[in-house]
Amino acid sequence: MEEQFAKLDIRKDENIVYKRTDLLVDRPLSYCPGCGHGVVHRMLMEVIEEMDIQDKTIGISPVGCSVLAYDFLLSGSDRSSLRLQSGDVIYVPIVQSMAAIAGNVRRCGLYELKGKTQLSDLIKLAGGLTPSAWSNRIQVERFINRQFQGVLDIESSNDDIPQFEILDGDIVKIFPILLKDKNAVYLSGNVLRPGKYEFRKGMRINDIIHGYPELLPETYFNYAIILRQNPETFSYQIFPFNLRLVLDTPSLVSSNILLEHYAQIRKLIVDSFQLISFFFWKSKSITFKIFNGLLNKSCFVPG
Repeated sequence: MEEQFAKLDIRKDENIVYKRTDLLVDRPLSYCPGCGHGVVHRMLMEVIEEMDIQDKTIGISPVGCSVLAYDFLLSGSDRSSLRLQSGDVIYVPIVQSMAAIAGNVRRCGLYELKGKTQLSDLIKLAGGLTPSAWSNRIQVERFINRQFQGVLDIESSNDDIPQFEILDGDIVKIFPILLKDKNAVYLSGNVLRPGKYEFRKGMRINDIIHGYPELLPETYFNYAIILRQNPETFSYQIFPFNLRLVLDTPSLVSSNILLEHYAQIRKLIVDSFQLISFFFWKSKSITFKIFNGLLNKSCFVPG
């Protein structure tokens, strides 16, 4: 019976339970007994082989005994098995068709076109759109009949890129989002933490300025303003309020003004005690108008 099993060859593909990955060099282990470096090498190269990224992986070994990893990990991939000899000439063909993509993509640059290429394919080559990309309109500059360069606007809906064939010499432009801070309220002046704050429906002044500790010394409490822009006419409206009343009696609606949401940015300005003038441009001359109250510095308001 033992002689029959000795002659039986079970080394067949269907009987293989484990096989060493081809990315490991076949050589005796030189690490110390019980060291886990060999296990880590095997697991690492198995994952690289499974993901098929051996041609895209760069490994750097640290100082120490792990530097011996270079002896066990297959470095490079010789697909041709052809060694260069003295006098050999390497010929690299010229790229026949190229297109450029610029703007809000992850990798701007020139890309070679292989066969019929759609706009979505070129965007994928560039790593995709960035979060700040405005994909509703994509612009393509194209040379037409070798006579002039035309502009083509491609309308799309969010990330649904329409079918559009890219030709040799095309320049694709991905524009950024222009409407920023749509839900922001700006606080400036004699305050401890100026800047922009998130706008929420039903927000009032005391939702931004909660109390006296949030103000700087020498604050003038009797007069502050809300500067709000009309999104249709781009003109500004000024709403004065008494900051002391807002902080002492926040339930007083007449002082604790409700902040309204517009497409444009609203600015809440709280300034310290000095005289102010508001300048309105009229043709080439400047007229001055002093509002009731005292503020810190000049505020330019186009009208």
